[in-house]
Amino acid sequence: GGNPVIEAEKIKAMVSEIYSYNNFMQECGIYIVDMSCGSATVAVKVDPVKHANLNGNAHGGLVATLADNATGIAGATIGKRVVTSTLATDFIKGAPVGTTISATSHITHADDKLVTINIEVRDLDNDTLVAKATAAMIVIDTFPGIPEKW
Repeated sequence: GGNPVIEAEKIKAMVSEIYSYNNFMQECGIYIVDMSCGSATVAVKVDPVKHANLNGNAHGGLVATLADNATGIAGATIGKRVVTSTLATDFIKGAPVGTTISATSHITHADDKLVTINIEVRDLDNDTLVAKATAAMIVIDTFPGIPEKW
């Protein structure tokens, strides 16, 4: 029991703390925007020096990386430590350097072995859909203290 809003804030703080140790996210400049039970949004400002492809847009690898980070965090929101098995990404539109792109993930299935997730990557400055992705995540452990439902 207890106050659901306080519980949600505690869980969000726990997941944020877990991901504060993700060196690759930090190197890329990816940060958590928001999360809820079974969903997460991360974002990055597309740096012309670090993230650009030859066309002056966000490199596809950055777009896929953003999607992949949103999946792991979504898994953590239901107490599951996951690793990516597959990440299928459909690239739709380029995101120019200087823009901020976000990836929002929604868990579509979860059990003790597998979590499946849908992800949308958007260019927030131009309000365009950059990519859609699906992921299958293998559950390798649980995060103590994070419930499956909140």
